[in-house]
Amino acid sequence: MTKIAFGGHPKVDLDLEASIFFHLANDTEVGMNLKKMLRVISKNKYLALKDGNKKIVNYLNNLILVDRGQGLYDHHGYGKENETSASLTLRRYKANMTRTQEKFLGLIYRHDKKGETLICDISHISKCVQRNKELTDEQRLEIMIEVIYHALMFSNQKLERNNAWVNGQIINFLERKSIIPPNLQRYIDLLKNPTFNRPFDLVEILIHKRKDEGEEQAVKLAKKLLEFLYTDSISIFDTQLSKDVEAVKIINVRNIKIAAGESDHLKFNTRLRSNRGANIVIQRKSNGHSQVFFETGTVNEQIVLNIISMIRLEECLIQNRLIPRIDLRREETIKGIPEWYFYKGEPKDQAKKCTPGYFVFNGSLTAPNVPVSKISFKSLIYLIVQAVRYERLNWTRWKKERQKFHSNIRA
Repeated sequence: MTKIAFGGHPKVDLDLEASIFFHLANDTEVGMNLKKMLRVISKNKYLALKDGNKKIVNYLNNLILVDRGQGLYDHHGYGKENETSASLTLRRYKANMTRTQEKFLGLIYRHDKKGETLICDISHISKCVQRNKELTDEQRLEIMIEVIYHALMFSNQKLERNNAWVNGQIINFLERKSIIPPNLQRYIDLLKNPTFNRPFDLVEILIHKRKDEGEEQAVKLAKKLLEFLYTDSISIFDTQLSKDVEAVKIINVRNIKIAAGESDHLKFNTRLRSNRGANIVIQRKSNGHSQVFFETGTVNEQIVLNIISMIRLEECLIQNRLIPRIDLRREETIKGIPEWYFYKGEPKDQAKKCTPGYFVFNGSLTAPNVPVSKISFKSLIYLIVQAVRYERLNWTRWKKERQKFHSNIRA
């Protein structure tokens, strides 16, 4: 079959996994056959490109570029805001989608665009598999191809849920553990209700596996997936993480708690927001990259927009670059300031006018090759404190003051 390439990421994500799944499912040599799908992956008929946006890939023969390259199956860029790579892939093959496919694409869209992840649903499982450092890209892909297959087949075959059976598997698994993560306990409590329903979750995945391959294989898959969920869940209790969090001093500005600290831990910002009540978290990593997180619904949008515009202005002034003649509050990246990415999610519930999620990143796990910002950690903290302090920012005055400041430094 045609090689499938994906690039730009050191890891895969659910959108990419689903896109590759749909390519395999619609290949005449493979189809909706799990064994054939896994055989394709094991024979390495895909190519992981770490620099997937390079145009050279367009000249390779028999190559499908997924989630990168700005081609048919890449949802990044203007005009594709309502798409995911998975939806672009499926629309390419299917004029009319099934109800199951539409529901699944809706879940992927909400996960990719709004950051929605529900306990033990397929997006949660995918994130836990992604974050497991012991797995290779190929192993992650093999696991998630199987998970997606069982999740979709459960709906296609209109099987009945068995919350009690899966709950029993979780409880048996946790009996051997010293810590019961709160999120898994919540899922156990939900499953006590026989009518509880969560599309494309652990229950549906395991119930189809059980029907398809029998009890023994279903129990085996349950243990494997629960190990990923458990390992990821308890990472928040990591000793080094605790030390990193305890070392952080909270800055209180106009009743907004700003936490700034250095840590490479993925759960650093989560712990600071949940345990120490931080509204804004500034995280500096050992490689120099910095990330700014916000507790949804607690920080006014104007403050967030102040922060991204002030940071981008500062980057230009420090590096003596021309300041782009465009709105520095623009989402994603701006040409001429590649260091900073601004994400503004969509509200999870438009009807209730919920606040969207935000983050400001200089590099990330999925973008390790982004140039490290020249803004010092101390200066970054200063900018964010000022952005909160002066919510109604006089932009013209601020810009002149910062230009004068940097001009004096260079003099």
